[in-house]
Amino acid sequence: MSLIKCFDASEQIPSLAPDGCEAVLGYIGGPEALHTWTLEQWQQFGDLIQFPCWIPDFGGDPATQGTEAAAAASKLGWRRGRAVILDMEAVDDPSFLKAWAAEIKNAKFTPVWYGSGEYSAQATGYIRWLADPDGVAALQPGFDAVQYAWNVQVPGGVVDLSVVDSRLADIGGRGPRR
Repeated sequence: MSLIKCFDASEQIPSLAPDGCEAVLGYIGGPEALHTWTLEQWQQFGDLIQFPCWIPDFGGDPATQGTEAAAAASKLGWRRGRAVILDMEAVDDPSFLKAWAAEIKNAKFTPVWYGSGEYSAQATGYIRWLADPDGVAALQPGFDAVQYAWNVQVPGGVVDLSVVDSRLADIGGRGPRR
């Protein structure tokens, strides 16, 4: 299985994709999002496989936030079936995940869990993106993506780096409208 290199950036978004990156994860919103990417920022990386990510407020209503995440993805023109990632990095809340994911599925998108290994059991029924900044660009058993490096300085910004398998890449899509 070939792996695809992916970057994500929150506030210091580079103008060009880092070397070797064929995919990008960006932020479509959420109560805790530091920066929600604009359409222009998404279009800047329109030739890459794209993954939208939602940064939730775990004290808020998960169903409402799932509906909002789906609406944000739809507003950007993303096709049905496309992945929408929920950032649950350091939170173990299976009921939140289930309610959020139900709304994503109702909107005909595919929910993807992102988080640390110690909380990954809550997401065994989902596509999973592991946060594990060990510097090793490789998948771990049971995960479809691994974020292996954080806060990497690249020309024009600061990014995190991941590798993504073809199963997840297939539901990423290219550009906001495909």
